[in-house]
Amino acid sequence: MFAINVSGNRFYNIEAKVQSLDLCFSDTLYKMHPAEMSFLTNDSSTVFKLASYYYNLDFSACNYVTDVVNSLINLPGYYLSGSENDSVKFYLPEMSVSGELKYPEAFARIFFPGFPSFEKLTVDGKYSRKTDEIDFSLLLPHLEYNSVFADTLRFAVSGNSKELNYESESGFRVEDMMSGRLDIDGHFKNSELITTLIYRDTYLNQYLNLTAKIDTSGNNTIIQIIPDSLIFSYDKWIMNPENRIVISDTSISINDFELNSAGQQIFIGTYPENNPENVELKLKDFQLGSLEHLFDLDTIVVGVANADFKFSDIYENLKIDGDLAISGFSVDEFDAGELNLSEFSFSDSLVKAKMSITGPKEDIAVTGSYLFDNEKSPLKIVLDMKSFDISDLNYLLEDYINNAKGNLSGKIIVAGSADYPVINGNVNFDNAGIGINSLNNYFTIGNENIAIKNNVIDFNKLSIANKKG
Repeated sequence: MFAINVSGNRFYNIEAKVQSLDLCFSDTLYKMHPAEMSFLTNDSSTVFKLASYYYNLDFSACNYVTDVVNSLINLPGYYLSGSENDSVKFYLPEMSVSGELKYPEAFARIFFPGFPSFEKLTVDGKYSRKTDEIDFSLLLPHLEYNSVFADTLRFAVSGNSKELNYESESGFRVEDMMSGRLDIDGHFKNSELITTLIYRDTYLNQYLNLTAKIDTSGNNTIIQIIPDSLIFSYDKWIMNPENRIVISDTSISINDFELNSAGQQIFIGTYPENNPENVELKLKDFQLGSLEHLFDLDTIVVGVANADFKFSDIYENLKIDGDLAISGFSVDEFDAGELNLSEFSFSDSLVKAKMSITGPKEDIAVTGSYLFDNEKSPLKIVLDMKSFDISDLNYLLEDYINNAKGNLSGKIIVAGSADYPVINGNVNFDNAGIGINSLNNYFTIGNENIAIKNNVIDFNKLSIANKKG
């Protein structure tokens, strides 16, 4: 049964009942549960009801449907509207909502394989004009999407016309990469937002604890970090409580935004001083060891980073220039030594950079550039390997090879375009050998040379001997 009653421009009454419905997916017949739906809206009320085996929803509000939707969408902006009064008129109509939706993995996989699945979505909320109180919560446990899992996802809003409080918490896991817990809470009041973000790693240690205040009462947006409990990368950081980031439609100003912790330093500022269009980011002796616990890594990450990046003309034609140096960089058994990114530059016409790894066994340099205006041959990359210890591949490709040994050197030049690259160069093997796991065999290459000319590989008199003969 399906019925529609329309009267004028602002009266709609819709009812639908499904007693039996058969759906066929991949030659399999599925019988739907009975379902009922009703929707009524006019100038004084909106009522929506939906009921079936997997879902039910009951919503009512004392206003026309579009007015209700707009009042909810504009709710956060209401508190950041530039008002400094202690209380202003609240525009929400009287309303209530409750319901749940079951969406198990098996059901999702059959009907909507590209969407996340979850155990059950539950909503509950109301707003009373008499008491001027709003209370709303949403719970979504056991969310699953591809390799991302969330055992808990909860969002709640409560408050009144003077102050709106909110909470958000989620416990998640990205398969084979990372897991943790993210909690966000705060409140809107008098055109000011104060929010706290806490991220805990796999072991529930705090990787980040950040409280910020955002003020929109004037013509500009002012962001301030409250340093009392500031934690970043597991370390307690100190910064000037008078720090400010002031953003307008045409400019940005950053003052006293310098963080310090046990010799480490993070600096963000405008340059030259108080320039409204240029921003600089600096790292000094920043420790990388915390990455091991932030991600689900079985390796030990070590290194000290120093960086200086400048972002100029950020409102018109963004340009980025900078350098990054990581000393003592190693990942488990792979000791890279010194990692340097230098002469990095990005603009609307060019990207270029130099990168080098200089370690106990490696001496590798890469330079590259890409000209956006050169359609025919925008790309040029030069790989210069003075020395690369092949045994490092035992760690990097441990699932595929074993007992790799010897040294690799050579120079490779890639030019042309990304779609049609032209490769030239040579690769030299020195006393090289490698075991291939899938073949259960070991190959000795010895001292050999391979030349590449215009994408054609010349193996010359390359000889490869396998252990099995």
